[in-house]
Amino acid sequence: MCIRDRQLILSRFEKDKSKYINTKDIDEQKKEIMALLKKLAFSMQCLRKNTILLDEYQELVDVKDRSLIKYCGIWKKSKEDKWEFEHNNFREYLAAEYINNFSLAKIKDLVTYKDNPSQIKESWVNVLSFLIMIYPEDTLANWIIDTNPSLAVKFEISRPVSYTHLTLPTKLEV
Repeated sequence: MCIRDRQLILSRFEKDKSKYINTKDIDEQKKEIMALLKKLAFSMQCLRKNTILLDEYQELVDVKDRSLIKYCGIWKKSKEDKWEFEHNNFREYLAAEYINNFSLAKIKDLVTYKDNPSQIKESWVNVLSFLIMIYPEDTLANWIIDTNPSLAVKFEISRPVSYTHLTLPTKLEV
């Protein structure tokens, strides 16, 4: 799914490029737009929000940057005058991309409770399911399996991943 999500986002960029060919050179600023979308997705994830109000959007993204991402079809204004990603998977995937270069310690701090660092916050499960596919080391997957083995089962089976390199516990504690 991760590869498909990335490809879907990139294909949307191509569609946007064609749509706005006479308005904006999106291709030239694709890297900058992606960085903005990742930051926005991460911010919304931290706020635990699927949508944000205009004043929140203005606080998170300055005018210049808003003028860039308005040409991106995966980011839209809803009927209720709220801003959102076209689909939650886009937000979750882009948030995973944003934290992909974080250290494991920083990720653990972000996705677990301060008073219970062995419990993963439910709001981060989908982001982690994307992150586990793109994280450059096995340490994240091993930590998730050590911390909460049943969580790996919740990850969508449609996402192509091989867990053959991981050591699964032989006995689950109840």
